[in-house]
Amino acid sequence: MESLERSLPLKIFFAFFILIIITSPAFAQVTATQQDIKFQTWVLAEEIPSVDKLTAKDDFISLPVKKLKEQIPFIISGMIYGWDFEYVPYDKLRGVAEFFDFSPVEKINYPAPNISYSEMKVEDGKLFCWVTYKRTDDMFALRQHWNSAAFPHIKGKGYGSVMNNFEGLQEAFNEAIKDAVREYYRTFIKNKPKEIRGRVLLEEEPLVNLYNGKYAVQLKLILRTEEIVSYSAF
Repeated sequence: MESLERSLPLKIFFAFFILIIITSPAFAQVTATQQDIKFQTWVLAEEIPSVDKLTAKDDFISLPVKKLKEQIPFIISGMIYGWDFEYVPYDKLRGVAEFFDFSPVEKINYPAPNISYSEMKVEDGKLFCWVTYKRTDDMFALRQHWNSAAFPHIKGKGYGSVMNNFEGLQEAFNEAIKDAVREYYRTFIKNKPKEIRGRVLLEEEPLVNLYNGKYAVQLKLILRTEEIVSYSAF
C-alpha cells in the first residue's frame, strides 16, 4: 500500500485543481452496519513558532504528516476499542477535587496495513485528509456488541490549547468525554459517588474546530458503566 508520505504530495497537488470534497453525511458517518470506517480529519499544515521542533529534513509535507501519524491512530482506536475512564466528582463538603482521566483500551499503531488515505487538500492553513480503515471481522463483531440498547448514547464538548499540538487535542477529548460522562450520571445519581469507572466508544467521527486558539471538540459516544463506588459514610 502506498505510504502516507508518498501519497500526500501528489494528492495535495491535484486537490488544488479539482477540489473534490465529499459532503454526504452517510458517507462519513460510522455505523454498526459499515465494515469500513471512513472519516475526514485535519491537522495544522503550518509551523507553530516556538512550538514545533523542526529538523533539517522537515518541509511543508513532513510536518503535517508527523501530526497525522499521531492523530489518526488515536481516533481510530477510539472508534474500534474505545477508552477506559475514571471519574471522581467534585465534592465541596468532603473537600474532594474533580478528577477525570481516560486511556485507550487498545492502540492502533502506525503504520497499519488496513489504513488508506484519499482526498487530501490544504485549505485555510489546514491539511485535510479522508481516512478509511478496514475493520476485521472481530472488530466488526465488537461494534455490534456496542449496538445493544443497554448502552446509552451520550455527547460532550471540550477544549484544548492548539499550542500543545496533539497533547492539546487529547486535552480537548478528555474534556469532551468528561463533559458527556458527568452530564449523563447527573441525571439519575442523587448523591455524588466516590468514583465512577467505565468505558466509552467513539460512535462516529469527532467534530473538531478551532476557537480562540483552542481545539473545540464535540464527541458522540456510547457508554458502558463498569463500577460506581459510593462513599461508605459522610
